[in-house]
This record gives sequence, C-alpha cells and structure tokens, in this order.
Amino acid sequence: MSEIRLINHSRAGDGLYLLRFEAPEQLMDQYSVPGQYAIIRTNPAQERPAFFAVASGPADNYLEFLIKQAPGAAADLAELSEGQTVECESIQGPGFKIDCQKGGPDVHMFSMGSGYAPFRALIRFILASKQEHCNLHLWQAAFRLSAVPLLDELAQYEKDGTIKLHLCLDDQTEPTEHPFFAGQVQEALRQYEDNLKESVLLWIGSHEFNVSLKEALASIGVDPDALRTNY
Repeated sequence: MSEIRLINHSRAGDGLYLLRFEAPEQLMDQYSVPGQYAIIRTNPAQERPAFFAVASGPADNYLEFLIKQAPGAAADLAELSEGQTVECESIQGPGFKIDCQKGGPDVHMFSMGSGYAPFRALIRFILASKQEHCNLHLWQAAFRLSAVPLLDELAQYEKDGTIKLHLCLDDQTEPTEHPFFAGQVQEALRQYEDNLKESVLLWIGSHEFNVSLKEALASIGVDPDALRTNY
C-alpha cells in the first residue's frame, strides 16, 4: 500500500477533472504499460477498492487520473484538495501492448467520456518514444462539445498530426469550430469509408458501448472480435 498526494486539480470538461498525484518510486515502478489501472482506496471505511485507469504516461514522473463526477470513490477523488492523500494498493493490468511503429497497422481507439484516460496514456507513451508512429485515430463520444475531456489537448494533438480526432456528439446542436459527427460513434462507424479490417481496434467504455461497437463493426464487414480493451 502506498500513499499518493494530490499536487494538481484541474477541470477537464463538464463533470470531469484531471488529477495529478505525487507517488513513491516503488509504486511508479509498477506502471510500465499504457492502459494499466490503479487500485485506490479513498477512505478507510471503503469496503472494496476502486479501479481507475492511469491517464499519464509511464514515462511521466507523476500519476494522473481523469475522473468523472459520480457517487462513490470517484466523488471522493474529485473533492480532494491539493496536498491531500489517498491510498493506492498497486498498479496492475495488461494495458495496451501494441506495436505503433510507422508503417504498422492504423490504431483506432474508441472511448466515451472519461474512458479517454487510458488512450491518453497510450498517446503520451508513443510521444515519449520520440519515434515516428503509425496512424492513430481517436473516436471520442460525448453528449456535447463542453463534455469532451481535455478538448484543447485533443485539438492540439490533432493539429500536431499526432492523432486523427473523430468527435461524435449526441446532443450538440450549435455549430462549433471543431468538426464533429452529430450522433453516436457506432453511427459514424457505419458511414466510415476507410477499411478497418487490418487496423488495431481498441475500446474503453460500458458494456452497452462495446456491444454497439461490435454490431457496427460487423455491419461494415469487420470482425467484431478484433475489438480489444485494457483488461
């Protein structure tokens, strides 16, 4: 069990927060693969620990988490003040062990809301390698533009050519400076013209999101079992 201390608390979108923690070296050494998750206890009365995907990269000297305001441990974390601590049992999980070298298959990442966290870790991991990489696509679902996590950061990644951003917004009715598909990710997929059969397909989100993605992939001739996650 390790104690981690909050050193920065910032808003990341509607009901979303990016929290940065200082952590001891022995805990940081457990984090080696983007997509891994931390097992956290926010208070001694908590019956079972909570699992949060790490949003920072393995090369970073801190731990970051993208937290959605929700009852339970997530609310406990969101309400922390800088300087406060929580307990982290360990960092675990297989994460995303994929080859992202230039010339390799395109990587398509599908996420909802705070589910972007482990993909952010993967992007930061790739950037830290300072090597040319394959084409990275992020399909990010949200109700509206203001609910997209870390929108400015995502827009910068796209501007720099790091990713191709596919925003899919259910309830956005007003025009924005950011191109988006008005609807759900699975609907956008059905209209996508590029061939995904040779691509690496990764997803984070609810069971329902997974089912709908698989149905959409099957409808365009892609094996739905090719869809992978971080556990």
